[in-house]
Amino acid sequence: MKKISYTLLFTILSIFCFAQNSEVMYFDENATEISKIDFDTKLESRKYLEIPGEEKSVKALVLRKNQGEIINVGKIYSLLETNIGLTLNHQKPLVVIFYPGKDENNSGGQNDRISIRIRKKELCKGLQEVAGVEPIYIYKDNTGLEKQKNFITWHKDPDAFFEKNFFKHHYPGSSFVVISDKGEYISYYGEFPNEFVWDAAQKLSSN
Repeated sequence: MKKISYTLLFTILSIFCFAQNSEVMYFDENATEISKIDFDTKLESRKYLEIPGEEKSVKALVLRKNQGEIINVGKIYSLLETNIGLTLNHQKPLVVIFYPGKDENNSGGQNDRISIRIRKKELCKGLQEVAGVEPIYIYKDNTGLEKQKNFITWHKDPDAFFEKNFFKHHYPGSSFVVISDKGEYISYYGEFPNEFVWDAAQKLSSN
């Protein structure tokens, strides 16, 4: 009986320690620990996304909209021209739509082709009006893009440049980044309305 009691005690202590060690910790966009309530409130505001792929015991947020500056932006224009064969105006901003791969947010059925085509047409029209440019469609993994091949030309991310520098995690659906000819950029993680792209392109346009 004494031996059984020790075994039972050890099992109880092990379960308790595991529960303590597996308690979820929550962090904001500045890597500051916050409560679950604050975490959920920020997430519900739609200004943040939970960083995917983190440890189960750690949940962290990231701002969806980011701004910054790139040194030697000319290399990006050259990278796209050399690897994809585009002819770009180096005095115009780059507008890149980034597809990370198939997920539940971008894997709609055949009927979505119409809405995707309409949205693409509206996006291009708006970008021409505010910045005089066309969007560049870049993918990390092209699984799920088959239904768009007749009206959107997708290009493989050259040297994984956009993944490494802007979209290190798989954000749901697709994301975008607009880069000015001076190196300033505005990026947005996850699904977005066309208006967000137009606004960023207009702000970063030299014209």
